[in-house]
Amino acid sequence: MTRRRPGAGSGHDDAARRHPQPRDIALELETPEQAADLEAQSEPEERPDGE
Repeated sequence: MTRRRPGAGSGHDDAARRHPQPRDIALELETPEQAADLEAQSEPEERPDGE
């Protein structure tokens, strides 16, 4: 049996299916804290401020 997530079938779901990005997938599957960790890991080593 498939468990339905809260918000499943909402409008933003379609956009995630058309253009799945790592952070979108993480946000769908993980808690906000886990998604933030995964997003941080997927970011490049370079920092935008030039450090």
